[in-house]
Amino acid sequence: MRAEVLRRRAAAVVAAVALCVVLAAPPVEQTEAGWVDAEVGMGTFKSIVVPKPTYVSCSGTGILSLGASLIINWREAPNASELIVDYAQLDATGILQPITGLLLADTVVTTPVQNNPGMQKTVVNAGALGLLLGGTKTLYIRYSGPNGENDWKSDWFGVKGTWGIVAFSGCAPATPIAS
Repeated sequence: MRAEVLRRRAAAVVAAVALCVVLAAPPVEQTEAGWVDAEVGMGTFKSIVVPKPTYVSCSGTGILSLGASLIINWREAPNASELIVDYAQLDATGILQPITGLLLADTVVTTPVQNNPGMQKTVVNAGALGLLLGGTKTLYIRYSGPNGENDWKSDWFGVKGTWGIVAFSGCAPATPIAS
């Protein structure tokens, strides 16, 4: 019985000490988390849509696949001077493949048309188009921002050129592709 009395007394002492600690503790202070302010913060952002280059006309050259080229006349978007022009072509399976690196330098040349501000002329030779004994090839052009792959891009515009076995037979705008 004595052990039980000691246990009760010890429990009473612990409870009394805990009560004293709670009563002696300083009051809870107000924190910023509970603070309310009448000020309001606002922000805005603006996104832009970069227009794609505009198709104007096309033509082609070549006899018996010799000197075969596709010539595309297009108008650049306003304020496009700092943008990068990307080129791609549809492969045999219909997948858009970029034309880059040495292949681009050797086969695609874009120059401004003299006395016609904003007009560009792109000449793509058969090396880029891969024409052998005729065929149909589709070239696409778009703008991209100056920061590379992670930057914004305009939609593609395309031109489809057709060569017969003997000579160039025609071209027309191709189905646009969204970026």
